[in-house]
Amino acid sequence: MQNFVIFTDINGELNAVWPFVFTDLEKKFNQCYAHVGQHGSCHPDYVYGDCWVTDPKKYADLLAELKTVGYEDLIVLNDSNIKLIKEKLI
Repeated sequence: MQNFVIFTDINGELNAVWPFVFTDLEKKFNQCYAHVGQHGSCHPDYVYGDCWVTDPKKYADLLAELKTVGYEDLIVLNDSNIKLIKEKLI
């Protein structure tokens, strides 16, 4: 499940979020990646909120950057599985 990724946009900041990868033992924060700052943690609102980016053109640059740093086998979650993933996570 570590290959599943969601692209989000909050206030113009594009992020890649791993909905099943947590950065703390309590599983309260997800792993994320952005152009600026690269790896980090993010609040679950990035996963549960309505900020999903599902247009491949919008996240193409960030996806290409992720591949250059070793994320070769990412599975991008899109509109068809957003509801399913939200149900599993909440």
